[in-house]
Amino acid sequence: MLAGERELYQRFVAYDDEELLRILTVERAQYRSEALAAAELVLMHRGVAPPTFFHAPGPTAVVAPPAAPQGRGAGPGSPYELPDLCVDALFFLIAAWGWKKLWDWTEAPNWGGPLGSVAYWVLTFAFLCSIYSLRRKWRAKEW
Repeated sequence: MLAGERELYQRFVAYDDEELLRILTVERAQYRSEALAAAELVLMHRGVAPPTFFHAPGPTAVVAPPAAPQGRGAGPGSPYELPDLCVDALFFLIAAWGWKKLWDWTEAPNWGGPLGSVAYWVLTFAFLCSIYSLRRKWRAKEW
């Protein structure tokens, strides 16, 4: 036991069991991991079982959740909001317009000739893949 931990232990020895249990449960976020470990040690020496939480082995640690970025949430788990709907509608309109233009440029002049069909399907596949990729980047906020 280190000197700082010994001081914490000696301070917590003066506390009663109810106060130590309150520190380990309700006020847990207000204490450092060393203080929580010392409070648990005092309770174990008194024969009182400290509250159990699912945590990694070793001293009890308080882990703060990652800070959310300002504004809208980020990542694929973010909620679907109105701007997302507008962007999806825009992607749909661009895809429909582009698909029609691909037809006009490849199939319509050839009236379905074999070269026009191959170009149409290759370009359609590439165009739709790029639209899908842009949509995924938008939803993941990877700009």
